[in-house]
Amino acid sequence: MLASEDDLVCAARLRPGMAALYADLETRIGHRFKVDLAMADVVAQAQALGPITPQPRGTAMRRHLGDQATDAYLRRLTA
Repeated sequence: MLASEDDLVCAARLRPGMAALYADLETRIGHRFKVDLAMADVVAQAQALGPITPQPRGTAMRRHLGDQATDAYLRRLTA
């Protein structure tokens, strides 16, 4: 697994159900997700931090480029 621990925790916060499935599978097969990191530990860290609320599409772009450029991009993207 190439993801860092922080990335795995972030992913678990975004998709807690999927993370729980991986933790369950890890327990059933008797192998850790990564040699030095159990998925159960990732899930525990994610739960301690709480869920991440997804932002509307274009939020980051809007901060950097403004409303007009973002709206034009999103129109092209969904056309």
